[in-house]
Amino acid sequence: MVIKCAHERTLYVGVLSDMLLRVDEVIGAFERADGAFDLRVLTRDEYLRLMRPSKSLSHVPDRGQQVRRRDFEAHGTYMTSIRVSS
Repeated sequence: MVIKCAHERTLYVGVLSDMLLRVDEVIGAFERADGAFDLRVLTRDEYLRLMRPSKSLSHVPDRGQQVRRRDFEAHGTYMTSIRVSS
C-alpha cells in the first residue's frame, strides 16, 4: 500500500511505475478547504485503469503515473477524514 497526499488545489496524485508493481492499493489523502484530509482508496487494478503518464518535467518519461482527484472521488472507496495537528 502507498499513501499519496495532495493539497487542496492539487488535481492529481502520482505513483512511480516501479512502485505500482509492488503495491495492492493506493490511498489518496486529499486536503479539504477546512484543512482536514479525506482518504480514499483505489486498488492497483483501478489505479492502472484510471492512470495517465505524468507530464512532470522532473520525472523520467513514462516513470510516473497519475490519477485525477475527481477519479479517486468517483471510483475510490471512502475510508475516513483526518485532521493533522501541528
